[in-house]
Amino acid sequence: MQTTDCVFDFCANPDPAIAYFRTHIFPHLAGFALSFDAVKNFAFPLISQIGVNYHHSALSEKADSHFAVKAGDRMPYFRFENKSIYDVLRQPKFHWITFTNEQKDISATLDEIENFYPDLIDFQTVSLTPKITDIFGVDEPFYVLLRPDNYIAIITQKISLSNMREYFNRIGCGG
Repeated sequence: MQTTDCVFDFCANPDPAIAYFRTHIFPHLAGFALSFDAVKNFAFPLISQIGVNYHHSALSEKADSHFAVKAGDRMPYFRFENKSIYDVLRQPKFHWITFTNEQKDISATLDEIENFYPDLIDFQTVSLTPKITDIFGVDEPFYVLLRPDNYIAIITQKISLSNMREYFNRIGCGG
């Protein structure tokens, strides 16, 4: 927020010297700086805010640290079944995504969670492809609970209704 305020103050400042710098000098400096890949690689995640994470937030469960993607990270972009993962994350609710190629019997637990939180969570299943394995750093089935803003709340290889209830009670969404 402080960075956003500083940028806004710079852009909206009526001082003639700052206005001259903003309109005549800064564009040339920014164009020159952005001609370097290192600057682009640093600036793009900062400006676009895709580099923002919530690892230390109370909304991010601290568990299963062996994943390359952590709770508090934004859901990585990938394609599956000829669509973007974000195509199935449009509803303003939590999203439970099961990454698996197996048909092992977790349906009872998922049904339990879905029955307990029918209006709070939607459910998706995504095949555990080599691309997914590369992105997340695991090759065994796992589960992701995304917050409505598409940041990861929980990433785990174990699920239970009691853990879900504990999480939702802790963040004030208990059922």
